Amino acid sequence: MKRLLSFAAALLLPCASFSAHSADVTEERSYSVTVVHQPKECALKDYADMCTHLTRFWASRFERNIIEQISRALEEEKSGEESGMLAPARQEITMSVAPLKELGFAIIGAQFKTVSAGESSQSYETFNLNLETRRPLGFDELFKDPEQAALICAEKYAEHYRHYHMPLFEVIYYALTTGPWNFMLRPDGIELVFAPGTAAPGREISSFTVKAADLRSAGIDERLFPDIDGKAGIPEMTVEDTVRARSEPPKGQKAPRK
Repeated sequence: MKRLLSFAAALLLPCASFSAHSADVTEERSYSVTVVHQPKECALKDYADMCTHLTRFWASRFERNIIEQISRALEEEKSGEESGMLAPARQEITMSVAPLKELGFAIIGAQFKTVSAGESSQSYETFNLNLETRRPLGFDELFKDPEQAALICAEKYAEHYRHYHMPLFEVIYYALTTGPWNFMLRPDGIELVFAPGTAAPGREISSFTVKAADLRSAGIDERLFPDIDGKAGIPEMTVEDTVRARSEPPKGQKAPRK
């Protein structure tokens, strides 16, 4: 029971991390600027090195992507000025850390807002970090038969999102059959996370949970899912709840006028 209560409490941490970050870290490169809004957990000894590593990784990846864009523009015989690439590209990342020490993991979330060549975009990444090895947990590590598990996730995705008739529906479906990429461990399953406007309409992140019980036939590692049968009474918290909580005022406080 103590383990289950600790897991339930950890599910609430992303809300606190998103709503009140403790530090802004800026990484300036030749063609880009990255600002990471780090949560309070990044000030702790257990997570400081990890947060620094991720901040530098995201900045380096963004810089590399921008250089590739500039190279493509030059190949098309466009100058930097004409292609809008002279101004440094900018990305802002709101990071969350939800420790699940009882299971040996921390759920890392990152919401990206990017401005490049005059165009803006948003995306979301999440992964489950092994606190001992400092390595993200791969989807195929959760199952004896990861291919079957991926097919189950794809079918559940189709059931959940087919009615929206989104342009990327089939692209996402077939990508999922090779293994989900953005997912978070939950007490009762695996939450799949999708960028705004991809799986569902709107400007918010969308997500849903594939129940661990539905994945038993793929040989799921049940040790990682303390509420696999849904009988422990742990409140469900999805990434959609996390994002929604960022825009809601604290209890008893009125929302600001727009």
